Amino acid sequence: MIRTLLMTVSFLCFLQTVAFADNDFRESREHHTQYMPRDLHDLKLTRTQHQSIEKALRENMKLLRKLRDKEHRFKKFLRKLFLSDDFDTRAYYERAQKLSREKIRIEAQLFKAIHRVLTPKQREMFVRQLEEWEID
Repeated sequence: MIRTLLMTVSFLCFLQTVAFADNDFRESREHHTQYMPRDLHDLKLTRTQHQSIEKALRENMKLLRKLRDKEHRFKKFLRKLFLSDDFDTRAYYERAQKLSREKIRIEAQLFKAIHRVLTPKQREMFVRQLEEWEID
């Protein structure tokens, strides 16, 4: 479960990097075909789909930045907890589960946004790409 989650988050981060690597996409469809990386290029997104996914990825990036702050605070909490005389397992579980739920919520929100704009055929292709990333 954790491995799959980490692989999915890594894939989503890669998608975000790819989506924002070259903002000249808007200039022409040819540019899109020429520079769209294979992972998104294979989906043959329309301009509208690309813009919708790009918007969802931008929102996701904002949420992930906030999540990184929470993860940093969690690490500080864990350090403090570990250095205390008694390790409070319950406090650890509660904070770790809350952070994990937040990660899943953010991931689900992005998947929903992507799902909404892809055709059934594109969804099949997207799922195959996710599966390939899990194998690698």
